[in-house]
Amino acid sequence: MDVLIRQIDSRFSKEEMARIGFDSGYVDSASKKYDYRLFKIFGLAPYQATIIKQTALSLGSDAAVHRDVLMCKIDSSDVLLGGSVAQIISICGKLKKQPFSLSKIAVELEKQIIPKVAPMKIRKKLFDFEKKTFLMGILNVTPDSFSDGGKYFEKDAALMHAKELIAKSDILDIGAESTRPGAQPIEQEEEIRRLLPIIEGIRQIDDDIPISVDTRNSKTARAVLDAGADMINDISGLSYDPSMADVISDYGVPVVLMHSENAINMQITHEYKRGVVDDVFFALAKKVDFALSCGIDKKNIILDVGIGFDKTYEENLELIRRMDEFFSLGCPLLAGVSRKSVIKKIAGEDISSRDEATLAVSAYLASKKINILRVHNVSIHRKSIELIDELVRR
Repeated sequence: MDVLIRQIDSRFSKEEMARIGFDSGYVDSASKKYDYRLFKIFGLAPYQATIIKQTALSLGSDAAVHRDVLMCKIDSSDVLLGGSVAQIISICGKLKKQPFSLSKIAVELEKQIIPKVAPMKIRKKLFDFEKKTFLMGILNVTPDSFSDGGKYFEKDAALMHAKELIAKSDILDIGAESTRPGAQPIEQEEEIRRLLPIIEGIRQIDDDIPISVDTRNSKTARAVLDAGADMINDISGLSYDPSMADVISDYGVPVVLMHSENAINMQITHEYKRGVVDDVFFALAKKVDFALSCGIDKKNIILDVGIGFDKTYEENLELIRRMDEFFSLGCPLLAGVSRKSVIKKIAGEDISSRDEATLAVSAYLASKKINILRVHNVSIHRKSIELIDELVRR
């Protein structure tokens, strides 16, 4: 072979520059030229889109805009801006000198170049999301769960399983209302009756494990937080119970805001007119804004794209593939994929097969640095996810 060429993963540009003898004093700045980024900027006026495109072209980059932007035949256009980190930084510098609110866009764009998720304290534990992927173990105390069929409905069985989960989990997530297709809502008093003995029992076993409660009801949320729970996992994203946001704000606890289009019946397929990724992104952005307007601190918000809720199989797969794009909202991301219909379609009815398939999806999401994985079988996940962290986060 006359010429030998190998394609290099751009993440390793610094190591490769060192190996070829590049000047070590310029490695950091030079590596930005090999680190590529692609951003979608939504709803710009034609003149804004045109200036961004021309600025990008002037710096050897490019931006895709609607075909009718130059003729001003449309009111607005999304912009797809791509380039190396070095080019994006230069583009931002030039846009800061432009009119039409482009300087504001530049500031926001700079924040997205290397997005970071702030650490979060839950109970006594600091969750540094930049360092590892955390596992949330699921404990269903329902008689009709889709995943375990009420196996842990009785208190003794629930607490025995809780002990097993605590040994491997970073967070325990307890739910008393099933969200399987066809499941009927339960009264808040019944939900509280199911939850309180379990929370109290867990606190006697372990006073340190952070406890999350999967509920969409504000009365339940107050009761479980008073009983020793530490955070709320609201599958309606604060849209089911108007008082839930006030509870989260009053107690100052973390909350998981999940995407679902229908807070009452979340198994109805929804039409995503802009595409599922864009529509879910916009919906979660609105949920974050609403939470902030209710006095909830952004450092306490975790986002969940809602795999399996009012989405088709194909839409679920697209969200799984592109979940890391939601880091742009500036919050930690939780993935709830375990044993769900998207897994069932691949692995079948057998729970052990679904756990194996769940592990494969979890490993993929951990490789994309998704912060929290909500899973049923924590034991099979622990070592695998630690290995993935070692590969991608060092």
